[in-house]
Amino acid sequence: MVGLITFDQVQKVFPAQDEEHPSVEALHEITAQIEPGEFVTLIGPSGSGKTTLLRAIAGLDLPTQGEIKLDDEQITKPSRKVGFVFQEATLYPWLTVFENIAFGLRINKEHDRLSQVQEYVDLVGLTGFEHSYPHNLSGGMQQRVNIARALINEPEVLLLDEPFGALDAFTRSKMQQELLDIWEKRKITMVMVTHDVEEAVFLSHRIFAMTPRPAKIQQIIEDDLPRPRRRGSPEFIQIKEQVLETFSFYAKGI
Repeated sequence: MVGLITFDQVQKVFPAQDEEHPSVEALHEITAQIEPGEFVTLIGPSGSGKTTLLRAIAGLDLPTQGEIKLDDEQITKPSRKVGFVFQEATLYPWLTVFENIAFGLRINKEHDRLSQVQEYVDLVGLTGFEHSYPHNLSGGMQQRVNIARALINEPEVLLLDEPFGALDAFTRSKMQQELLDIWEKRKITMVMVTHDVEEAVFLSHRIFAMTPRPAKIQQIIEDDLPRPRRRGSPEFIQIKEQVLETFSFYAKGI
């Protein structure tokens, strides 16, 4: 099955730097599975290891113990099967939208695929901005370029680390819907870190509620609301309250 992620007793300990900075256990015995084509959000307090787990899936920060597998193959290094979208836009300011999206293809000498770049420009709604530079784009538009650049490698999994955290509320809401539209078209596995409970309920098939460090999965919340979802509906509010109840002892810090 393409895009199947499995966690088996995953632990991550960052070693001590010196006497003033002792070792830190970031992840503790995480065992779970993310199904192919599923949209999962990781939610929890700041510093709870959500990004560490995301980086482990990407092969950027390997577990100290346990293993993470993609399609039954252990993840031991970064792979083009896994795309990553960071919170801050990481575009090359001297390259246009088209050139930023095409960058990976040129590096890997996949010149035969450059004709597909326009398809990804269109996919993220930037038709007409192909020759614009990052400084001419809004924050939301820059993140669309980031998403297109990750998707053009045709990954099985797309990881997103609070990609809309720096955006205003209106743009954030719009980008959430656009991300869902992309998921509907591509149906790849998506795993996203967020601090926003409403965002998690709006996007997810399942929500992984993480404990404070060392992070464990405290609860997996099913989110089977039909789409499109109405944020003010009683069913939506019920799942939102269920998530908040999971974090009742520190909900104000989320």
